[in-house]
Amino acid sequence: MRRTFVEVLSSTVIMGAMMTSDQRATVENLEKFFVSYVAAFNSRDASRTAEHVYTPCFDLHVVDGRPGQSIFASSAEMAAHFQDQIDRISELGWAGTSRVLRTRITLLTERTASILADFERRTTDGAFIEGGRVIYYLLNEAGDWKISGYAHVAEGYPRPDDAGG
Repeated sequence: MRRTFVEVLSSTVIMGAMMTSDQRATVENLEKFFVSYVAAFNSRDASRTAEHVYTPCFDLHVVDGRPGQSIFASSAEMAAHFQDQIDRISELGWAGTSRVLRTRITLLTERTASILADFERRTTDGAFIEGGRVIYYLLNEAGDWKISGYAHVAEGYPRPDDAGG
């Protein structure tokens, strides 16, 4: 079961309290966008997945305990990155599903938002491959939401829900 927590930050609306109809519509659009993004990745179509991203795009991550940053300057670079991910997990027996366990949408302004997502990937026989938490930063230009960057939350770091938040 997927739980969605909506957090709206403004001078009058805090932590999922009453939203305006425009804010509610924005959250619904963000949810639809994110479902489409995950579906594109699960279809193993790296180019279609890259269509959900503005470039240049940043990726903050930790490899072997060391922080790193990647910048993808073009859609072609972004698609190549997604293809590398798809190939890597497919070699491990990936079933073709990135299961989203939980999302948390935060509206930052009328045209910017973040989506925190917990996910897992499993093999066709159900064995765990990988999971994690990613914070996606989104921008809306000309009515279209797209990812402008994302950051991976490193293992061992407290998560908002660890503190009851």
